[in-house]
Amino acid sequence: MEFKPSQVIKALLIGAGVLLVILMLTFPSPKAPSLDSKKISSIAQDVMAQAQLITKHRTLKEDLNVQRALFYFSLGELASEKGNVNEAIESYKTALKYDPKSSFLHARLGEEYLKRSEYEIALTHLKKAVEFDPNALQAHLLLGGIYAATKEYQKSEGHYKKAIALDPENEKSYLFLATLYSDQKKYDLGIETLQSILKKEPQSFLAYYYLGQIYSDQGKVSKAISQYKKALKIHPGFYSAAVALGLYYETTDQVDKAIDLYMAALERGERNSRLLKRAVQLLLAKKDYTRALKLLEDLKLQDPDDLNNRLRVGLIYFEMKEYEKAKVEFEELQKKNPDSDRILFYLSAVYEKTGEAEKALQLLKRIPEKSTFYLDSVAHHIYLLKESGKYEEALALLIPSLKKYPKHVPFYDLQASIFEKQEKYDKAIEVIRQALKQFPKEERLVYYLGALYDKQGDTERALSVMQDILKT
Repeated sequence: MEFKPSQVIKALLIGAGVLLVILMLTFPSPKAPSLDSKKISSIAQDVMAQAQLITKHRTLKEDLNVQRALFYFSLGELASEKGNVNEAIESYKTALKYDPKSSFLHARLGEEYLKRSEYEIALTHLKKAVEFDPNALQAHLLLGGIYAATKEYQKSEGHYKKAIALDPENEKSYLFLATLYSDQKKYDLGIETLQSILKKEPQSFLAYYYLGQIYSDQGKVSKAISQYKKALKIHPGFYSAAVALGLYYETTDQVDKAIDLYMAALERGERNSRLLKRAVQLLLAKKDYTRALKLLEDLKLQDPDDLNNRLRVGLIYFEMKEYEKAKVEFEELQKKNPDSDRILFYLSAVYEKTGEAEKALQLLKRIPEKSTFYLDSVAHHIYLLKESGKYEEALALLIPSLKKYPKHVPFYDLQASIFEKQEKYDKAIEVIRQALKQFPKEERLVYYLGALYDKQGDTERALSVMQDILKT
């Protein structure tokens, strides 16, 4: 019979006689997701199973301590489920005070410490877990993982093999052992271990995937590709296999195949952010903005606070000349990040396109000199002043900027263009000629010089400049 929330609360409170659990379930923390009835039922069933395990052969006094341990254990399970690692640890530690020889509690505490990357403390508790119960499956798996990470391979192998002996049907144990062999380049043993999974379960997409990884490590590319394809045939939305196969396509100039693979995996599986980002990157490189934008909108829903995704959305709209949509994106971002120089710069470019030059100028003025966007913002500021016919104001900003940053080529370009607007062609030509002494290989300056000679009516010099370009 399925637990209802009210039944779960009663189950959790057996022997405890406290109100705290009710309050936790009724009023979940506003910063953490509340638990649905299935999750609560699952936790309750775990708690009651543990209660049956630890109440055997206890005295009345011991039984009272067990009930207290059970209460704090239940709090730890709820906290862990909600992602509150620190709270879970404190609850499990309190539970251990009442039942210090509980293998299960030591294993759960070790698992939570691993989440905080406190490996030494985790190791201590996990060792105690297997000391008090040599058949503690989860503790053996976690110990195997720690020893694998510290390259104590023999110890790791021992724990994984013990886990397999305890539960021969547990696929995870075989996968971990195969990965351990692969890390040691014992590829034959790794392959043998994975094939033993497939004999029992031919539909194990994970076994095929890890076989692909081993063959890839061995440089057996065609075999690796075959295994990845088998994994995807069983589980089309399995993103790890999709990425592995997709990267092969990318590195062999089969980008369209990679895109199709990523898109198919996204349609059939979870909207994995890594896969989404990979697909977006390839679509942007191909300038397939429509499909890239659709995927970025999905990423926005997954993580509305990811600044880079939001920036990309705005920039794609800008590239597609959908300036009003770009404006909405960047204005929202600017409200949340009022001092971001990138957002100020991009939004100013959008305002320029929407005919709001004054707004653009105000944003450009706010970009600090330490910013990597500073020189471009000054150049853009000068350009907007020039386009507004404010030539003297533009020159007043440009001349000291050019003096301070004489290596910034766009400043010469801008100064010449202001003189050109004023029909002072001699001055414009002189600016470009002086610039070419510093930057003789700057083609756009050479082209501009030719265009200025042509505008001045000096066709012979214009042709000479063009011929010089053709020679280089």
